[in-house]
Amino acid sequence: MSLFPVFSCSRLGTDGMLSVRSMIFQTFRNKNFFHALSTFVYVLFLGIVIQIPGIGEYFEGLRPLLFLSLLSALIFYMTGFNRKFIMFSVIYVFLFVSSSLIPILQEELIPRKEIISSFLFGGGWLAFWSLIYHLGKTQHGFLRALLCGSANFFRLLALLLPMLLWGYYLVSGGYALSSAVLLTLFQTNWNESIAYMRSQNLWLWGMAVILLLLTLWGMTAIMKQSQEKASASFSWKKFCCLLFLFWWGGPSLMTISLAYAPIRMGMETRASLADYRVYGQNHALREKRLKNLRGLHTLHAGGLYVLVIGESETRDHMQVYGYKRATTPWLSKQKETGNALFFSHAYSNYVTTVPALTYALSTRNQYNQVNLSDAYSLIEVAKAAGFNTFWISNQRKFSPWDTPVAEIGSTSDHQIWLNSRIGSEDIFTEYYDSALADKIPLPKENKNHLIVIHLMGCHKFYSDRYPANATYFKGTDYRDLYDNAVRYNDYVLEQIYQKVSASPNFKGMVYFSDHGEDATKLFDHNPSQFSWQMTRIPCIIWLSDSYRQENPKVYKTLSANQDKYWTNDLVYNLMVNLMGIQGAPENNLRWDISSPKYAMTKKDLMTLHGEKKLYEEQ
Repeated sequence: MSLFPVFSCSRLGTDGMLSVRSMIFQTFRNKNFFHALSTFVYVLFLGIVIQIPGIGEYFEGLRPLLFLSLLSALIFYMTGFNRKFIMFSVIYVFLFVSSSLIPILQEELIPRKEIISSFLFGGGWLAFWSLIYHLGKTQHGFLRALLCGSANFFRLLALLLPMLLWGYYLVSGGYALSSAVLLTLFQTNWNESIAYMRSQNLWLWGMAVILLLLTLWGMTAIMKQSQEKASASFSWKKFCCLLFLFWWGGPSLMTISLAYAPIRMGMETRASLADYRVYGQNHALREKRLKNLRGLHTLHAGGLYVLVIGESETRDHMQVYGYKRATTPWLSKQKETGNALFFSHAYSNYVTTVPALTYALSTRNQYNQVNLSDAYSLIEVAKAAGFNTFWISNQRKFSPWDTPVAEIGSTSDHQIWLNSRIGSEDIFTEYYDSALADKIPLPKENKNHLIVIHLMGCHKFYSDRYPANATYFKGTDYRDLYDNAVRYNDYVLEQIYQKVSASPNFKGMVYFSDHGEDATKLFDHNPSQFSWQMTRIPCIIWLSDSYRQENPKVYKTLSANQDKYWTNDLVYNLMVNLMGIQGAPENNLRWDISSPKYAMTKKDLMTLHGEKKLYEEQ
């Protein structure tokens, strides 16, 4: 079979040589050339048309698209324009392209680069391994079996990528997979992973697995029927042409293929995890640099400061913030008596624990350019300023260096990890959060102390967060269970406050939640299923009478700023200034809500680490 007709001098003759026009005409009439040209045009046309739903440049991937069009024409020619192989190719590439369009089902915008990358990745991967299969048909024995078997295996293996996107869309109830979800998966501990699985519809998971297996089985059957049966002959001319073609277009195709959603997500997740690892590794370097900081000191000595970190509590379900159910009786009394300051527009910087607290407890925030690996933690700065630091946690200690949050806690002078079942796969804590109050030390020496308390709070499963005798709402739906957890959290805060405020050295206590919870429909805090309820958090501050007398301007400013917008990645700035630490790094007063210079507005503030602006909230 020949793609181009052969013309010889004898055919042209001396009397009646065919004109160039006649040669071209015969070439175009050649069936193989026409099919190859049609394939080139179709692939090029499809590559342009599929980008219509996206935004951005149309021809960003023009060179790799031309390369794929030429490669497709060559492969279809080499397979004799086998209809079954063409059908297999169309279905194969369709799976990749359709998976890149999933965000459209959520009415989200998609860059055209991401759409064309799915087309190029699927088509390029199929073309490459189809060539390997064809090469295998030119060999014999073991080499033939190795090349053909590898080609079949890797063509089917790649289908797991679009199946992953479609599978998540099905089991999540109609949401697109994102790198944030993958990061959460790699960062979470067994406690949260199992709680997440328990909250899922296992029937949907089962159906997704069955559909995945059926798809792979169907594609395997179609692939086997479309394969070449007879052996092929090896041609150095074809081989050299292919080498030149891959040299010309291969690198550009590989580059843009990296934008295909699963590949891009994997690279983003890997980079984030690497940043987190470097953060822990650079601890010694940061401490050394802190010691060299000049002017790091405190204005007063002998103060006890407490920072309480809640878990998964949204202010939308707190009575003190206007919720209609009696979920916060103690906090409501605190507000009535004016004993505490309640900030009505506090938001989380992220909707999962590790990213949110990594920013909240360090000099890194959404508004500066500090690398996470270079960011000082609140604990490190407090220690450098002479504070005696404590970390008391009811969270599972999977490994003290497993995440930046655990790394921050593990640098404290004194640590109490209440839940001692390290690495256990069950989701239960050994103690309810109320047990934390008994573990709080009340140092008497004339020295500054910072105590950080990390609650299990209102994390799923909600019924695991409070004892049976604390059940107030008798229903069994998620709303009742969550509200019971919120009400018990109110009791825990009361116990902690009563304990620490009894100390003569007590200066103040700050409470905020790492993130909220969608407690209306989803009952979760998955970033791919984002809702604003996941970001709306409580922020409450108690200041002792002695602190108010010593720092009247701070108290006056905080009182005046209760209705201002604020995100919890600015906790570091708030705490540094409440504790009177002078010369602290990255202490921009524009970010400190206790300062008259606080300048952040709803238009300036963000969440999801910059992906969403607060003014977008409906």
